[in-house]
Amino acid sequence: MNTNIIIAIIAVAAIAGVGGAYVIMSGGDSSSAEKAQNVACEPYSVTDLAGQEYTFDHTFGAVAVQWSISGGPFITMAALLGDKLPDYLVGIDTTPSAYRSDSWNEFCKQMPALKDLVCYGDCDNDWDTTKALTLKPNALIASKDMKTTIESKNIDKDFKDAGIPVIYIDFHSQDVTKSAASIRLLGKIFGVSERAEQLATMYETKCNAVYSQIDALITANGGRISVYNETPMYSPAQFGKSRANNQMMGQLLYNCGGNNINETSGNLDSAKVLSSDPEKIFFFGSYWPDNPDSFRVGFGVTDADINASIEKYFTDRDWKSLQSYTSGEVYGMGMCLTRDVYDFCSLEYIAKALWPTAFSSLDPVKDLQDFYKDWMPFDYSGAWYHKLELAA
Repeated sequence: MNTNIIIAIIAVAAIAGVGGAYVIMSGGDSSSAEKAQNVACEPYSVTDLAGQEYTFDHTFGAVAVQWSISGGPFITMAALLGDKLPDYLVGIDTTPSAYRSDSWNEFCKQMPALKDLVCYGDCDNDWDTTKALTLKPNALIASKDMKTTIESKNIDKDFKDAGIPVIYIDFHSQDVTKSAASIRLLGKIFGVSERAEQLATMYETKCNAVYSQIDALITANGGRISVYNETPMYSPAQFGKSRANNQMMGQLLYNCGGNNINETSGNLDSAKVLSSDPEKIFFFGSYWPDNPDSFRVGFGVTDADINASIEKYFTDRDWKSLQSYTSGEVYGMGMCLTRDVYDFCSLEYIAKALWPTAFSSLDPVKDLQDFYKDWMPFDYSGAWYHKLELAA
């Protein structure tokens, strides 16, 4: 049992529900001398993004995380905790190295302590509860989208039996209120509420400046703009998933006034794309090491690299007759810059791509650079947003 957390309910050392709330009091030994420790404070109550109510009498030291750079807490923790970030992680999941390799490799290069974090797996695949509990985390923080998986594998029960709360955040909903609430929640439990409030307010301001104009733009245009989105994680020959209007990148496009050509999320084919002839196409790239022909965007990539990738995909798929290509309305974007604390930059980029006149003053690339400069303990580099440049 994690002695960092003692459950103060009738003096028993176990988590117990009281009217839907958990009362968790601190005490006991430190989990690891080199890691950040819980710090006693006046009791405070929080509600996570799954509706769980907790009362704590401490701010948190080192925690375990899931889907950490895929809508999980890693980037927000980096923004709030700065250079001390590794001290607040008992270990790391497998998703950074598997799905955000460019970011993870760059972060480890700039902050070598991250490389020393023990990997305890991913709840979707190779999760190791024993290893995670041995590291004595003070909490498990995960995306609310992981809740069903976590519960189906009894991970939440195992943690709560050990006196360790499972706390959910929610960037996946692409909902400004929920994303801002996630920022404030993390700020509260890590004892940096003032910094979190500044970040959450900036996030709300940036997002609402876009969303406040979308309905009027759709009306003036006589409807939404047809779009196709894809996460090309394989090769031009093998289609990646395209998200519908209610999921992830597809939802972000829809929120900005787009209308995805697919009714459900899944892999489309050339026939569907060619027959639909969308006005604009968005490729959401990353770095998938096992797929050398995937669509790369991010650290270690240049605008010329992204432009060449777009050309290759359109050439190999025989798509150059599409109106989106002939008009240069094809965009490459970093997949990790959605459903996370810096997704306001992607919101700006998509809004400007869909409605260039209305949002001509926006500079999402500069905003991303400023986010790194003002908030992150890492330096910005690489190419994250690029519009197709047709050869003369």
